[in-house]
Amino acid sequence: LIYGGVYLLPVRFGHLAAGTVLCFALLYCFSRGSLRHRVEGGIVQVSCEIAGQKVTLRTLLDNGNTLCDDITGAPVLVVEGAVLLPVWPEAVRPYLTNSYLGKPMQTMAALEKVQEKPALRLLPYRSIGTASGMLLACTACHAKIGFYQREKLTVALSPTPVSERKEFDALWGGPV
Repeated sequence: LIYGGVYLLPVRFGHLAAGTVLCFALLYCFSRGSLRHRVEGGIVQVSCEIAGQKVTLRTLLDNGNTLCDDITGAPVLVVEGAVLLPVWPEAVRPYLTNSYLGKPMQTMAALEKVQEKPALRLLPYRSIGTASGMLLACTACHAKIGFYQREKLTVALSPTPVSERKEFDALWGGPV
């Protein structure tokens, strides 16, 4: 099976085509994002304490996320609101569904009627396609993001999912 110094292997065209399709399918499934983020270290675990409960989140390190707290100037952790729903008291949970998170000003007015001192506040932001907007935000007492630790970290509640295929729960643009 050597011809002119080159190894020749008799492979049928059907086997070659099937192997090509299989390799393409595997590469398509595994190189779409989550594997790449895990290999590059783009997804980290975040441990924080919100409303007196420990929460662990899978977080994407997003260098395009430049959201900062308007009071302290520190980076903000953006979390899908539905992920943190079990953390809140029963009286507050109905107001933290995606439909309410999309209307933060009305939600804050409703929360003030339910709680004396709401644990949430409004956080202004700007985004592509949005001149300006507001997100509901809370403060995590203790937070550890990779090797970065912070005592009071602002956590913004996103009304929309932060990950299309639920690969991660939050976005972080600050130091690790």
